[in-house]
Amino acid sequence: MTARILLACLALAGSACGSLMPHPPARGRSETGFLSAYGALEPAAGRPAVFVWRRPDLDLAPYDSVIVEHPSLRRRHDDTLPSPEIRDALCAELRERLQDALKSEYRIVPSVDDLDRAKDAPLRVRVAVTTALLDRGELPPEGEWQGWGDRPAEFSLECEVVDGLNARPVAKMVVFDRTSTIPANQVTPWERSSPLFVRWGADVAWLLQRPETPPAAPSPPAAAPVELPPESVDEPGTSGEPAAAPEPGPVST
Repeated sequence: MTARILLACLALAGSACGSLMPHPPARGRSETGFLSAYGALEPAAGRPAVFVWRRPDLDLAPYDSVIVEHPSLRRRHDDTLPSPEIRDALCAELRERLQDALKSEYRIVPSVDDLDRAKDAPLRVRVAVTTALLDRGELPPEGEWQGWGDRPAEFSLECEVVDGLNARPVAKMVVFDRTSTIPANQVTPWERSSPLFVRWGADVAWLLQRPETPPAAPSPPAAAPVELPPESVDEPGTSGEPAAAPEPGPVST
């Protein structure tokens, strides 16, 4: 009887704390869904805390414009999202920072409705700010995600770039903050993500940097005109020929 009571109490305790237990990582997906299908993408060279996947045949030179879609916020399990006002303000700020970072390389198109499909060659950029992606140090995240009670979290940016006309993914990127952490079981202070937006804009611009067009070879300098000396009449004895003998004058007596 005592053993049954003890087992019952343990079961009740486990169910009561179930929401605080670590959630098993779900491999092959993320809270945003961006990392759920790599398709033909392959790992590419990144930077510290930046992981990149690209199409091996990707050539960004033909693309002349970019559409930055409205960002989204993704939370860990059992966490909360900010109020609609804060959410909208953060997403609008992030979109503006991304557009500012890309406008020197691409023409910014507000939306798909503004495309001229006969002339434009656009890229579409989708991003999400999340605290759910599991930072595995120097290993790619592989779509793993963590729950609210797993461990301290950090802000990260997920980015997917697709061809603007056929929606084919051409590149994906994950950027981890790694400068500050959010304690486990603490409501995410979403406002703290705002100072990261400028840096993330630079990361997206780096991802989409087109190859520089090599400068054209300089034209050879024009040959200087040759100035000819003025024509001159040769004086006797100066042309290299013997001078003519003087005519004889009158003979004096």
